[in-house]
Amino acid sequence: MTGERDFELANDIAERQRQAGIARVRASLRSIDTDEANEGPRICDCGEPIDEGRRRAMPNARDCIQCATFLEQRRRRA
Repeated sequence: MTGERDFELANDIAERQRQAGIARVRASLRSIDTDEANEGPRICDCGEPIDEGRRRAMPNARDCIQCATFLEQRRRRA
């Protein structure tokens, strides 16, 4: 059972990384939308917008809430 869960987790991580890579390429092909104070991107690498409240609380945030949560969970498992 643990092997199946590990396999699913590895697949989820690989897919998330693939999607993030695609988003980075797309972002490099277009200008990255930044706010007027140049406090960081408005779009996460995954292509989702970074919530305005999050950008106000953390001006240099580069990840949306979903990606930040995913990365934090991954770090805790490691």
